[in-house]
Amino acid sequence: VLVDLGREHFVGDFEFTGDIAGDVTFTNNECYWMALLTTGSTAGALGKITMTGNRVENLEILANNAPVTGPVLIADNTLIEQGNVTDLPDAIILLIEADAYQEDVVVERNNAGEAEFALRTRAGGFAKAVRVEDNSFGFLTVDVQGAGEDYVQPPQIINNVITTSDRAGYGIITLRNRDGGDIPGAVFTGNVADSLRFTATGPVTNLVTFNGNTSREEVVFTGSGLGAGTVVARGNDWNGSTRFSSIDGNINFNRIQGLFTITVGTPAEATYNWWGCDEGPDTADCASLNNQAYPFAPWLTFNAAADCSGATATARFDVLTASDASQAVGNITPGLVSVSTTDGTVAQNPVAMVGMGMVDATLNPGVGMPEFTIQLDNETRVVTGDCSQTIFADGFESGNTTSWTSSVP
Repeated sequence: VLVDLGREHFVGDFEFTGDIAGDVTFTNNECYWMALLTTGSTAGALGKITMTGNRVENLEILANNAPVTGPVLIADNTLIEQGNVTDLPDAIILLIEADAYQEDVVVERNNAGEAEFALRTRAGGFAKAVRVEDNSFGFLTVDVQGAGEDYVQPPQIINNVITTSDRAGYGIITLRNRDGGDIPGAVFTGNVADSLRFTATGPVTNLVTFNGNTSREEVVFTGSGLGAGTVVARGNDWNGSTRFSSIDGNINFNRIQGLFTITVGTPAEATYNWWGCDEGPDTADCASLNNQAYPFAPWLTFNAAADCSGATATARFDVLTASDASQAVGNITPGLVSVSTTDGTVAQNPVAMVGMGMVDATLNPGVGMPEFTIQLDNETRVVTGDCSQTIFADGFESGNTTSWTSSVP
């Protein structure tokens, strides 16, 4: 089945009874509702499915009481409100649902705004790769609902941006299994959402990489206490509430704001993080701890300096040094640093930091000792750069030296 109507404006409703063993492709269409459905109490499998370049309000794939036996590719579609059409769902939805998936499932580069996206299994699991990457949604859920069913390969949730949905008032990314199956690790990186949630009701059997994500309001890790898998969380920007429960965790080099909780008995540590101030967590200007029963020291501290080269000064800053004066390898702590000066023009403000950062400033004429105000969250540094230059007093390339300050007319 190939549906390519060249962006004709129509309502697409394709309903089949029984299996569809061959390829199904929807491409380059514009419609209100695009639905690929199989019905029947015992049959309804789908084969290879490709949906690319469509502009729709609702897109659904449903294999009733049966698996999807071929690979699934949902890419480069735009989901947008098309107007009021009777008998269609109120919400903008991208739904892929089957008993199980026997081949790779890839959902990428879809521009769906406030659409609610769900990729679900009802009775089975994911037999091969699952990758959801570079999409824009209002909700995003990848979910195994079958009892004891698994993700066979680590699911990948990468670089998705979740807006705040007007319908729900909250933008959420959820990766979970509901009824005891395995999660063989996961890659959960580079995502932005109000809430980031990872839920394992069965064993986590391998590494969960949770790096470079931004939460506007909440992060929730919930494990079962089973399996040898560990969450490694680095380079994240967490705001609001962060909670870890019943899952191993190494939580390092993150910016943490709000209330941070590791439940009692959870084998996790949270050292070498930036908590918003130099005094460390649970102090007046830093993030709060629900309990102090887990390792969180040492924590990171803020440092700043300035130097010069001719009429250009450079402000430098970092959180590389910890509260015990140690420096750990691999520091990718994020932050947004404010840099200002009255002695010149800063090239960029604010400046993104990854462990450390810098920004140049063009100095005003005659400035020899520029002063910078540099702020990261609740820590502010006022630093001065020495813009004097060294020359040889005897005019030769060796011998005694003296200092002079350049003056630009």
